Amino acid sequence: MATEEGEEVVEEFNVEVTVAAQIDADALVDLTDALSSAGSAASFTDDTYTIALTAEGADVFDAQMHARRLLGDFEIPEERIVRMTTMTIDELEREVTRPTYPEVVGIAEIAERLGVSKQRASQVARTAAFPKPYAELASGPVWFLPNVKRFIEEWERKPGRPRKERAPA
Repeated sequence: MATEEGEEVVEEFNVEVTVAAQIDADALVDLTDALSSAGSAASFTDDTYTIALTAEGADVFDAQMHARRLLGDFEIPEERIVRMTTMTIDELEREVTRPTYPEVVGIAEIAERLGVSKQRASQVARTAAFPKPYAELASGPVWFLPNVKRFIEEWERKPGRPRKERAPA
């Protein structure tokens, strides 16, 4: 990326590199310690390990090359790198503040969204057209919010009480 004056603008990126190889915990600690100036962090499973670090670059590709140079000192074979994710630090900040759990609602929230009482919301929730609950908690069922929103958009609301059907005489 260049400015109008021709100077290259350098930005910080978060780069996560996943390597398909086993590594013991001590070696991983040594690796993150050696990369501490790049704000490194690491995790591992039985057959992979991931290193996250901060790398500078004019763009994503520059930052990836910078990260590869930083990792190059540790003899990580290129062919063992199975994933490399790169994002700006601003995007990383947005990502870590997003909830990692699904948005769910209970009867009280459904009643509020429908503009009805909780009793009526419970009745509506028991209809065949209403989405199935995500989970049953001690406090009652909860539903995925997107599913409830879709139901509300498609719901054909009929004002007034339904007529009672007469029993045949």
